[in-house]
Amino acid sequence: MVNTRMLILELISDRNKISGFKGTFFFKMWPDSGRLEECSVDEQSRYRGLVIESRDQRAMASPEKGHPEKRL
Repeated sequence: MVNTRMLILELISDRNKISGFKGTFFFKMWPDSGRLEECSVDEQSRYRGLVIESRDQRAMASPEKGHPEKRL
């Protein structure tokens, strides 16, 4: 199990009926069982940064579309 690679699942919440929270959550998925485990706060920050960096790189590759947040 030491060398097991876990998939990372990104869950985007547009609205939470209880707290009103909007945001993204990241979970690790154990491939053998399909069990989901929420990432730690540090991992959440790291993956969120990677997503933002990836979006910026794609926006730079296609300048006619621009960054989604900048178009609003």
